Amino acid sequence: MPGQGPKKQWLTPAALMLTAAGIATAACQARAEATDRRRYPPPGRMVNVGGRSLHLIEMGSGSPPVVIVQALGGNVLDFLGFYRELASEMRVCVYDRAGLGFPVKSACRSPGHHYSRSMERWVEACAAVRLFLPAAS
Repeated sequence: MPGQGPKKQWLTPAALMLTAAGIATAACQARAEATDRRRYPPPGRMVNVGGRSLHLIEMGSGSPPVVIVQALGGNVLDFLGFYRELASEMRVCVYDRAGLGFPVKSACRSPGHHYSRSMERWVEACAAVRLFLPAAS
């Protein structure tokens, strides 16, 4: 059919432009993330938990420590001022779950299982024998 040739001519350049735009966007995002990691280091320390690096903030003193797990989608920076106030009276431990906040993104297929397993390993890494664990949703 004579009318189909011109219609398909724009398809290849459009696909190439979209591919180039996608690659450029990914490169810009990677560069911006690397800049942010240098510019804004985590306020706590990174702890190896089961081969993953999780961000931990420990403040205050006392026993048992109050371990705070962020609500879904949150990170330790959400309530940093509140944690500092709590730390004046007790030991406070807060961590970012994998994929949220400062840690490396999680490749786990089962987030619920991964979170419970990482919490268990995180408590072991903090050497907490007893703890108080408040929860929020």
